[in-house]
Amino acid sequence: MLIAFIIIMILLGLFGYYLIENNINESYNLKYDFIKNYTYSYDIKDDRIVGDNIYEMCASVDMLVANYTSDYIDYIYGVNLLNNTTIFTMNISPKGDLIYVPSENKYLLDLQLELPNMIVYPETIIEYGDTWSSDICSNGTFLTDGRAFEYSIIGIKNYTCLGKEKIIINKIGYDCVNIGMISDYSVNISEKNTSNSTIVIGHVLGNYWVNKDSGILIKSDRLINQITTMNMPNENNMGIFTETEIDDHIITELKNIY
Repeated sequence: MLIAFIIIMILLGLFGYYLIENNINESYNLKYDFIKNYTYSYDIKDDRIVGDNIYEMCASVDMLVANYTSDYIDYIYGVNLLNNTTIFTMNISPKGDLIYVPSENKYLLDLQLELPNMIVYPETIIEYGDTWSSDICSNGTFLTDGRAFEYSIIGIKNYTCLGKEKIIINKIGYDCVNIGMISDYSVNISEKNTSNSTIVIGHVLGNYWVNKDSGILIKSDRLINQITTMNMPNENNMGIFTETEIDDHIITELKNIY
């Protein structure tokens, strides 16, 4: 009995030593270190539940690094979904802070579920267990089918460094930092010159595995819950009122760099 106890204590000690050596004492200065004019290609798989219905959707994202300096990075995203391609452009800092988004892209990016390589990294060096946050706050207008809308978004993303982890995709191993993320947000959309409105309440729980040297996303796994309430009253305030809950399980993986 005593020998078994001693063996267990030795194993626990070795496990604790492993954690200390491999996580707690290792630090990371995360920032995006891309190669200019290279394209980072991702596969996205979304298992969606709406009521009693389950849908499987696949998409791909090609992210061209059009310009890269020590001060800013220009992205051009091509999102391919259901045989349609949508183009997004933006300008960010190497730490991921949004600097500029063209007005024609702004509402699409604001209302889009997070694209690859959009994490805002902290300015300081982090270690296992460190936390930081990024605010979600934006507003604007957009047109759809000749109708004008206003929107506002508010929320927060809370990140936690969960230490290093080896991720293997297509038989290629990547030394990554595992970043846990919890996010809550709300979106308010109103149609101009009408009483029509939409409210979205969202919650995200996920993990991001990023290359520990370059900060580039290798894989993410997210659970997203959204409740959308639409109110379209008529002149008698009877109108249409609907509430829809959607659950998504989205996995994004780096496919290629070229």
